Order: sequence, then structure tokens, then C-alpha cells
Amino acid sequence: MSASRCLCVPCIALSLLGGCSSIPKVNISDARFDSTTPYPEFVPLEILLKEPEATIDDSFEASITIRAADQQDEALAAASQSATDTGAVDSRLETLRAKRDALTDVSSALDEESRTRLEAGISVPE
Repeated sequence: MSASRCLCVPCIALSLLGGCSSIPKVNISDARFDSTTPYPEFVPLEILLKEPEATIDDSFEASITIRAADQQDEALAAASQSATDTGAVDSRLETLRAKRDALTDVSSALDEESRTRLEAGISVPE
């Protein structure tokens, strides 16, 4: 039995190594990169570390400001509209409160015998 165990461990190890040998092929287009493709030009580090120029000009800033004001006006209009439509919300709240009160009234759920038995608790047999 120990000889078969000694042969089993190397066989398992070899089968696991065989599973790791298939490396997926990298999908790179040969049209973009071949032996005649020149290397890209190097860019000096100073250019890469340079702070970028601001791309927001006055007209772009004005358009953003107008859009923000419009969206704020729309939000305020929607808030004032919802404040005036509280009648439907109030009636829905009253309906939900009535259902809650009906469900929390447990006095009708149990008869007196069951209530007494439950309030007595569990007696552990000896």
C-alpha cells in the first residue's frame, strides 16, 4: 500500500503541471506591429510632468452656469409641486396607519385558553 501511495503522489503532481502548460495566445494584430514598425518616439519627462493647460473658457463656463441654474429651478418647481400634492399622501398615510392598528391588535388573534397557555410558558419535563 505504501508503494502505490509513493507512485500516486508524483502522478498527481505531473498531471497538475501538465494543466498549467497551456498558455493562452495573446491577440495582437499583426497589421499594427511587424518587424518594420518603428519604435515610438520618446517624450521628455519634463513634458509629461508639466501641468496641463486649462480647457474651460468663458463661454463653456457660462453655459455650465446656465445649465446649473435651470436644473436648480426645475428641482425647486418639482419640490413646490410635491408640497401642494400632500392630500394624496395624507390619505395613503391614514390608510396605512389604520392597517397597522388593525394588525397590532392581537387580542382577537388568540382565544383565552391559548393566551393563558402561552403566558404560562414552557415547563421542562423532569
